[in-house]
Amino acid sequence: MLPALQGTPSLDVNKNTLMAMRDGRPGIALLAEVVRLMRDAGKLSVPEYLYYRLWDRRLSLEEKRAFVGKKAQHLMHLACNDRHWYQTAADKILFQTIMTGAGLPVPETLAVTQPMRWLPQSLALPGAEELAGWLRNPAIYPLFAKPAAGKCSLDVLSIDRFDPDSGQLVLLGGETISPAQAAEQMRGRNGYVLQQRMSPHPSWRRHSGRVCGPCASSCWSVQIGRSSIARSRRSPRAATRPTTIGGRAIWWPPWTQ
Repeated sequence: MLPALQGTPSLDVNKNTLMAMRDGRPGIALLAEVVRLMRDAGKLSVPEYLYYRLWDRRLSLEEKRAFVGKKAQHLMHLACNDRHWYQTAADKILFQTIMTGAGLPVPETLAVTQPMRWLPQSLALPGAEELAGWLRNPAIYPLFAKPAAGKCSLDVLSIDRFDPDSGQLVLLGGETISPAQAAEQMRGRNGYVLQQRMSPHPSWRRHSGRVCGPCASSCWSVQIGRSSIARSRRSPRAATRPTTIGGRAIWWPPWTQ
């Protein structure tokens, strides 16, 4: 799990490289740009460069330099956060319990699929068939499903509804998946936490759309005693959030939300 969280996005490098070259730029120009961005403050990797489609000629070099890779993000986490809370944040069942005990508002947890673990007032659904049947209940939507052990929004599912006519789950964005496929993804050793999906406050919805994201991100500054706070918003090219480093806007990867 740890290598997956700290690693770069999983994608077919060869396929995406061919797609980048079809954009019309010579391979040597793409290589030179990737090397430059790898050495820049964002420390982007080759998969991240391809994942964000930074080969797009419509993007300026300054816009590309504003994207932050996992290597740079990890250094920011070490500078900004208390390491003793890393595991608490990664264990969603433990985190839910601690936040509830502290009296903080948390989303309603409807079900847990991790074997031998559960939360009060939630269903335990470790079996694939039982989970698939439960996902066909229209009353539970909209639903947000996230791995019980993990962070950075890896492998999450945001489900709008169950369509009885097609027998498919309709995801945020319009894609579909069968209840059996979703159940297979959510079962296993680590399992998933399935919660009622929250809607943004109307005043925040103007900035984030249907996505309920963080209101602000902070970044430790090299100037002692100073830090920068930037309001979160959505990039027109990727689901990202900005902060600033050295007076320059930095776009965080979508899996940090």
